[in-house]
Amino acid sequence: MSEASLAGEIRAGLGRSRAVELGKERGLSHPWALVSTTVATLIDAFVSPLAYLVVWIESSLGWLFDLALAPVAMVLAVPYFGRALAWVLALVQTLVWAAAALPDAVLAGLGIMPEKRLRVRVQLALGASEATRAEMLQALKVAAQIYRREANVRILPAVPWVIDGAFAGPASPLGSWLGVGDPDTHRLDVGCALQAVGEDIGRVGGLFAWRALRHHPFGIARRLLGSGAPVVVFAVGSVDGGRLIGCSLGPLTDYVTVHVDRPVCLAHELGHACNLLHISASGNVMNPTCGGAHLTRWQAVLVRLSRHVSYL
Repeated sequence: MSEASLAGEIRAGLGRSRAVELGKERGLSHPWALVSTTVATLIDAFVSPLAYLVVWIESSLGWLFDLALAPVAMVLAVPYFGRALAWVLALVQTLVWAAAALPDAVLAGLGIMPEKRLRVRVQLALGASEATRAEMLQALKVAAQIYRREANVRILPAVPWVIDGAFAGPASPLGSWLGVGDPDTHRLDVGCALQAVGEDIGRVGGLFAWRALRHHPFGIARRLLGSGAPVVVFAVGSVDGGRLIGCSLGPLTDYVTVHVDRPVCLAHELGHACNLLHISASGNVMNPTCGGAHLTRWQAVLVRLSRHVSYL
């Protein structure tokens, strides 16, 4: 298929997928770029209708599964015993879904990246100001642009009836992406690294798990099954006594924390949740200083292997 005929087919019925954009950025005159773009676009064309169907089923009937599994989620929110079980479950999910995604990893390593999805929900304190909401939406917008551009992963809100296929335009974060809940969220001071491990096993982890269950029940089934498990971003008052502005325990939890007034580390912490570690390269998303906007090819592969990232 030539570049012209491929573009014509997309314009005629489907719009333009990110796979086509990636191909153009690499230069479709190169034979492998044309092959990789064509393969990715064909996979997008096959998966998108299935994704629409899954969204419809989840949005109309998924609450039944979420309700049935809510007692299990409540157990996992219990400090110590429940949180330890949650870690074991997350580890198993991480390994199982990474193994299931190995074919995609091989394709991504070759430069073939059909669109995948990452569902995110931000938890703000009740009564959060318009300035706070605007800052968080901007951080979400930046994260959405980075992951779509660098790994062809579309960030979507973990709410019902959001239908965005691979041939839709870039997602634009709206107020519906933000949830509000307990009034003290913006006053919380949480730890990081080893301190965060102890907190997650204990009362703080139970608190976050309970608040995710209470305020963001849509997706309970995904959290327990692992495939496409939503990530809840908690906006907190400070991290590690104010020395940091974000933290994540990696793929072993379904939440990350960012500073309520300086959410610039949102994209960085989502990277941790999706299997990435710190690297020193300037301009990289995973540089510890935050603010980077690029991923290496292998970082993109690891993100796409995450249990939080799925085709459907």
